[in-house]
Amino acid sequence: MKLRLFVFFVVAVVSAVILTLPIHSKAETAAEIVKEGIELANGGKHKKALELYDRAISLDPNVAHAYAYRSLTLIQLGRLDRAIDDSMEALELSKEKGVRLLSLSNLGAAYLKKGEYKLAVEALEELISIDKNDPIPHFLLGEALRGIGGDEYLKRAEEAYTRAIELDETYALAYFFRAGVKRKLGDEAGADEDLKRACELDESYCGK
Repeated sequence: MKLRLFVFFVVAVVSAVILTLPIHSKAETAAEIVKEGIELANGGKHKKALELYDRAISLDPNVAHAYAYRSLTLIQLGRLDRAIDDSMEALELSKEKGVRLLSLSNLGAAYLKKGEYKLAVEALEELISIDKNDPIPHFLLGEALRGIGGDEYLKRAEEAYTRAIELDETYALAYFFRAGVKRKLGDEAGADEDLKRACELDESYCGK
């Protein structure tokens, strides 16, 4: 569920990065190869996409977005440590907003999948500092804080879910998980209200 939401978020980021691909002589060929890789990845052909990203990086090791997209594909393939390394490399190579958004979202997703919640929090908080108005990073931050556990982090998780809901009042999943956090914090009435709202928005949450 977390990864699926992450992928939804990445769709918007991908579009932003494609619009700002390098147009310099050496990087241009690598950029075209990355575009081919993106098309393959969007079609579910992650291993073939990985081969193209590898090729692009071999042509020009300084093309930041190649590392960012390779990181995303590596997450899809479950190769989380390599995905983290690639995201770090992309962040070192580029200050461009689209590349940083994608790289930080990759980091957050990879750390979440590894259960390294505090590192996920760091990546997601930096991501949110760049783009405060997308609800999904706030939701994922809530997930990371909830993973850490304890009242202090659960309260912060509730705040993160609340911010996601403020940005998207139809965010059923955020209501659902905020309900669980509220229940752990002893707010039974608030939890019941959130579950009711989640059910109203999405019948799949009814009765849970």
